[in-house]
Parts: sequence; C-alpha cells; structure tokens
Amino acid sequence: MLENKLKINEIASTSIKYDMADEELLYSPDEFQEKISEYMENLKIFVNQNPDEVMDMVFEMAVAIEAKQDEGYLWIDHYDYRGEEYFDFDIFSNEIMALINKIENKEVQLRLFMGFGGV
Repeated sequence: MLENKLKINEIASTSIKYDMADEELLYSPDEFQEKISEYMENLKIFVNQNPDEVMDMVFEMAVAIEAKQDEGYLWIDHYDYRGEEYFDFDIFSNEIMALINKIENKEVQLRLFMGFGGV
C-alpha cells in the first residue's frame, strides 16, 4: 500500500502542481482541460486502492481550479470568430463522477459522492 501511496503522490507532484503553476497553460483553457482529463484518467488506476487519498486530491484540485478562475485564468475571449475559450467545469464534474463511480466499495462511493456535493 505504501508503494501505491508514493505513486499517487508522485503523480500529484509532477503533474497537477506543475500545471497549476504554468501560466502559459493557464492561459490556454483547452490545453489545460486536456491535461486535467489525462490526470483524471491516470487516477482511475489508484481510486480503488486508496479512494480517500485520490478523491481528497481531486477535491483540492477542484478548489484550486476555481481559485485560478477567480484570478482570471482559464478563460479567453478571442474577440473574433473563435469566440470564448474557457475551462468547462461541467466536463471536469463529469470526470469526477466517473472516478467516484469506479469505486467498488459502495459505502465509500456514497460517502465520497456526498463529499463531492459539498465541494
């Protein structure tokens, strides 16, 4: 179990933390969305091994993304035919739900689903 925890922490430290500090990426909402989707896909490997740790990281990520949006990142108005580009929280929410649905322990799944509702 310790090995799995180290792998999860490694993913968190080398992926999302780096991406949240990358201003160029934060000004490219579509690319940022792709990175987050890749990150969420990678977490599916670990969610049944350590659901609380995985979901804590995901919930922290949701709060951090919202804070970045409040700071003016993850949204661009091109003022031309391309229109607006923004991080779509609905897509991210669907990815969170898919991750929660992957949890095999139904009691844990329900508890984490209720926790997601409070985020």
